[in-house]
Amino acid sequence: MANFSTYRAHPWRRIEHTMDSGKRLFFSDREGLRREVALLERTHRRLAGTDAQGSPFTALDPAVRVWVLVTLYECVTAMRGLSGRPLAPPERDQMYGEFRAVGSEFGLPDDLFPATDDLQAMAQRVLAARTHP
Repeated sequence: MANFSTYRAHPWRRIEHTMDSGKRLFFSDREGLRREVALLERTHRRLAGTDAQGSPFTALDPAVRVWVLVTLYECVTAMRGLSGRPLAPPERDQMYGEFRAVGSEFGLPDDLFPATDDLQAMAQRVLAARTHP
């Protein structure tokens, strides 16, 4: 992905763009949400190729998109915890439901999202597969 993104050269700009997109995905009206989904679809359509191991990839892969949403969810809940005001389990469940609802706007099947008690296991599986093929 490094060939398609400026996250290494401009990490703060990348974070700013991610946060701005998140605001539009989670706090817009229905039309604003649809516009942001369409923008992200167009932007990510060009992100495809072959990775260093010779495996094909595309940013439109549903499993990849779920991974992105799950990691964003984990980042948000971790930051909330670091603030000294962690979310209570019902609040975490509600937030995860909101992330899954955004996923449905991208056409992601709900069954690709792990149960909340499997989020850590999913992260470990994905990271292990990418770092120890």
